[in-house]
Amino acid sequence: MKGYVVLISVVAALGGLLFGFDTAVISGTINFIQPYFGLSEAGLGWTVSTLLFGCIAGVYIAGKAGDYYGRKKVLMIAAILFFISAVASASAHMLTFFVFSRVLGGLAVGVASILSPMYIAELAPAKYRGTLVSMNQLAVVVGIQVAFFSNYLLADTGVNNWRWMLLVMAAPTILLFFCLFLVPESPRWLVAHKRTDAALAVLLKTSGEELANSELHEIESTLKVQEESTYRELFGPKVRPLLFIGIILAVFQQITGINTIMYYAPKIFANVGQSNNSALLQTIAIGSTNLIFTLVAMALIDRSGRKMLILIGSTGMALMLSGLSVLFLLSRLQVYWSFCLF
Repeated sequence: MKGYVVLISVVAALGGLLFGFDTAVISGTINFIQPYFGLSEAGLGWTVSTLLFGCIAGVYIAGKAGDYYGRKKVLMIAAILFFISAVASASAHMLTFFVFSRVLGGLAVGVASILSPMYIAELAPAKYRGTLVSMNQLAVVVGIQVAFFSNYLLADTGVNNWRWMLLVMAAPTILLFFCLFLVPESPRWLVAHKRTDAALAVLLKTSGEELANSELHEIESTLKVQEESTYRELFGPKVRPLLFIGIILAVFQQITGINTIMYYAPKIFANVGQSNNSALLQTIAIGSTNLIFTLVAMALIDRSGRKMLILIGSTGMALMLSGLSVLFLLSRLQVYWSFCLF
């Protein structure tokens, strides 16, 4: 049963890997697509950020689509969108077509970011749920590192190197699509659609005979509470502070500045005198550090607590980004004063 649950979690986590890969792969291409499409700095920033417009739409529709069609089917659709985005962006000759393909990829990223961890949580036994759901975040970080590494390996493949960098994503999308045929639908979705016998069959495979019936009753009771609940309760005096804390944490986790480093690391390194190949190699170091400390956080999260890790991470982010800004400014000033003295 453990092996079956791990298989399900790994398959679902491929959605997280594609999430990480698609958001990070653009960093290796920016020094090549900018001259190819004749982009200004503002135009480059807009082109890179178009993925996020698709993400917003994907996040918005993922929940309702997952509830209506099922988590598994919608993840399959996301895999198809990932594949189309990879092939289309790699073959683009016009900026409009390139942007459109990136928006499609963003749509898939938004869907995967919601449904992959949700699918794992709904299939994992309660005893292992936290560990297995954390696999999705690990997969996101692995996807980022794979993107950085593949960008470096493909940097010397000629004038079309950026096309190969983007096309690489097609391989894991095919793997995700066909692997989804090997896993069941979420038992929670099955119960919600009056398919109790099918849900029980899934729970027997994932939780065993002793726990399957109790988990089935738990799903039925939570769905009943969900049907009786209203959005107005979210703004009640007891729930409202928790809701705002959750929103604030989610927002600040994204706007601390790390996305700038992930998207523009090669360009930042190039601006301080590194060659393109050297700049892409430096991004691997960033991805490796990200991966290592994700594993550290996974090991410490139940021991040290969420709040302590958030405080340490936020403080470290503030110090490191400030240090990076100062060092970047000093390097620019050094070049400026050298020019003046000359």
